[in-house]
Amino acid sequence: SPIPAATWPLVGSFFMFRTVSYYYDLRHAKAPPGLWPTLAYFFLLPNVVFLLFPIVDFQAMRRGFHGRAAPHVYLKGLRWIFRGIVYLLLYRYVYRYLAIPANEVTSSGELWRFLLSNYLLLLQVLGQFDLAIGILHLFGFDLPDTNDLNLFSAGFTDFWRRTNTYWRDFIMKLVYHPAYFAL
Repeated sequence: SPIPAATWPLVGSFFMFRTVSYYYDLRHAKAPPGLWPTLAYFFLLPNVVFLLFPIVDFQAMRRGFHGRAAPHVYLKGLRWIFRGIVYLLLYRYVYRYLAIPANEVTSSGELWRFLLSNYLLLLQVLGQFDLAIGILHLFGFDLPDTNDLNLFSAGFTDFWRRTNTYWRDFIMKLVYHPAYFAL
């Protein structure tokens, strides 16, 4: 193939879920979007670096573009970038010093260490998402938060409500609500 194999994961991360969300919003839009908003949606700059990228909602992105005063959006983006870097540094610490392989678990204390350290490996995803969306804030896109302090969840339902709000909204909009109202 004339296209290098390393480009396919990048193309997949650009178009896989984003295309579904775009066509859903296009079908329910009052007026078709222009060429530039569509290109901006499909080729978000941070997505080139972060293959694991949140599913940004097309309508939320269009509504949030210069929706508030620019200094507020930029400052929010800088805070999210800082938070993302802190999450990634914490992830590196957990991965390097706290995580143990499953075959080394021999006591209940090591079991708790194994479970907690593997749960905290979620910091990598949180850090990447906050860093990527923070960069988009610097371009003027006032997007919603990527998570709601999900490390402090009280249970699985609370964890689902708080974690990866972009994925949750995507599933609610394209799977849950259509299935619920169809039934």
